[in-house]
Amino acid sequence: MLADHSANPVSPQVAADYFTNVRHSFNRGVQKEGNVRVLGELFNLPAGPMRLSAAGKFQNWTFDSGQNFRGSDAYSQLVHGVAYQENLSSSEASRDIVYGALELSVPIFGRDWRPLPLLQSWEIQASLSLEESSTEGVNSDGEAFVNDQSADSNVVATKLQFTPDIVIRGSYSEGFYPPNWSDVSLPSSTTILPGFFADPKRGNTRQFTPNMTITMGGNPGLEPETAESFNAGLILTLRFLPNFSLNLDFWSIEKANAIVSQSFVAIIANPEAFGFLTTREEPTAAEAEIGWLGRITEVDSRTFNASITRTKGADVRLRYCYETGDLGTFSFNANATFPNNFDLLATPTAPMVDQAGGAGP
Repeated sequence: MLADHSANPVSPQVAADYFTNVRHSFNRGVQKEGNVRVLGELFNLPAGPMRLSAAGKFQNWTFDSGQNFRGSDAYSQLVHGVAYQENLSSSEASRDIVYGALELSVPIFGRDWRPLPLLQSWEIQASLSLEESSTEGVNSDGEAFVNDQSADSNVVATKLQFTPDIVIRGSYSEGFYPPNWSDVSLPSSTTILPGFFADPKRGNTRQFTPNMTITMGGNPGLEPETAESFNAGLILTLRFLPNFSLNLDFWSIEKANAIVSQSFVAIIANPEAFGFLTTREEPTAAEAEIGWLGRITEVDSRTFNASITRTKGADVRLRYCYETGDLGTFSFNANATFPNNFDLLATPTAPMVDQAGGAGP
């Protein structure tokens, strides 16, 4: 009836009074940062001076977002008998990060001291860093929460030069990455939906009752991502072939507690991987007899710590510069990566899968 405006005309004034809805939204973010670094020589060793560097950083992020829905008073009075109530919502969050690091460079052998004729230089470098982050926000109940994280990272590296042509290097490092502020500070909210989604654990049938409670938003309990890596490499520069270099690196990396976000539709469709994020009823006797699980009552689609990746492989890099004089310099570069394995544990309930040699979008 309302769609046929020729038979049932609606004046501009009626449309403005009864069918006007307005939404105003805003986002505002501010970042402040300060850095300081002090470096110098501690004392002289036979191979050269030992150097120390100290660095510090402070970051402050604040973020504010919100929206205001304004509907029709006339429509609300007609349907509900009361004036329309404005729907105001806002969310504030902040994060403070304090970072400090010490870096040490120690020459063992060098030009000034070479007790081994076959070894021209040997240097060891080490660093220790500490990072603390504190994220504050407000959940969907208006309650304030704080997510505090801290971790230390270590790096040890060494470089040995046997001749002007050959350099061998190696390193061990640890990494730390705190959750993004939005992953922990977005308000947590719930919504009720009918189960119009195929459930692989129930014969890919759809359940219409009971309704599902879907939880979305940030997760104040997130932990930081961590990584550990080993690297050994060779740098080859040939005196009889100037401007040529070959870099060969062997590496091993393990990453844990990766932060993952999945939609509730993907969680329902992949129970083998995300079954720990769903809550189910007890199956009936008839359902249990055919191997079905109970119906889903809750799905937690907030971000979570899940995956572990382990990978090993090698990188090869070739570089050659050809100088022509008047025509300039031509550079030739080639890079290749050869992963030996890429083991992925996507979620705590998923099997470990070697994805080396696979393809994807």
